Formats: sequence, C-alpha cells, structure tokens
Amino acid sequence: NQVYLSDLSEAIVDHNTIHGKLALDYIDDYIFVTENYISLTDTNQEAIEVSYLQASSRQSYISRNSIRNGRLYFWSNSANIAIEGNVIQRSNRGGMYLGRGGSLYVKNNIISGCTSTSPSYPIVGLRADQGLIHFGNNTITGNQGYNIFSVR
Repeated sequence: NQVYLSDLSEAIVDHNTIHGKLALDYIDDYIFVTENYISLTDTNQEAIEVSYLQASSRQSYISRNSIRNGRLYFWSNSANIAIEGNVIQRSNRGGMYLGRGGSLYVKNNIISGCTSTSPSYPIVGLRADQGLIHFGNNTITGNQGYNIFSVR
C-alpha cells in the first residue's frame, strides 16, 4: 500500500491514518505533512519519503507524525523545512535520513526502538552538502545496530 503524490506545486497531507508508505516526489513549492499515523508491515521501508522538494521561500513542515515500522527519508537540493515533533519507532532501516541542501530544522523528535543494519541506514543520518542543519532537543533512545548517528 502506498499514497504517492508527485509533480504538484504544493502538497498538504494531514490527519490521516495510512497503513503503507507516504511518498511525495517533485513538489515545486512546499509540503505540509502533519499529524498523520503511518504504519508499515514491512519494517525495511521508508514510511515517509520526500524526494526533490524544490526551492521555495515558503517554509515546509513534516511535524507531529507518528511513524511505526518505517523510517523518515527526506532528500532535497534546496528546500527550507522543519521536521519536528515526530515519533519514529521500530524501523529496521534506521530512524531518519535527511539531506542535501537548503535549511533543515530538526527538533523535538523521538526516535526509539530502531535498528541500523549497515552504514547506509543509520538511526539518524544527516547530510548537508550545501546547506544548514539545526539539530536540537531530539530524543534518540533504545536503538541498536551498526550506526547510531551519522553526519556527512
């Protein structure tokens, strides 16, 4: 099962129960993903995957989501996004992988009970090739495996 949104100017996904993956791809302006419950049966997938959010002066948000059995994956060249207040539990691919450029504000998230099975799947992976990452007040507890925290 998958909810897939692509090639839109904006995407607002809030207050949903999703038993499968939420994927947002090639969004031009901004995203607002908040207060969703997302659960997977396969713990080796992304529960939320955002790829190629384009540059925008508008702030995007992934906030107050409850994610079970999957990780949060965000990849963008130049977005301005706040990832805050999410609870990520029981993923076998790490908890979150965020990167590339723009401004990432990552705060007040809880990541617990996740497993890192290789260097490619850390519990928390941050990559800031061309941007700013503000990472603060996050709780990372009860996780295990190869790579707990990776910054590149």
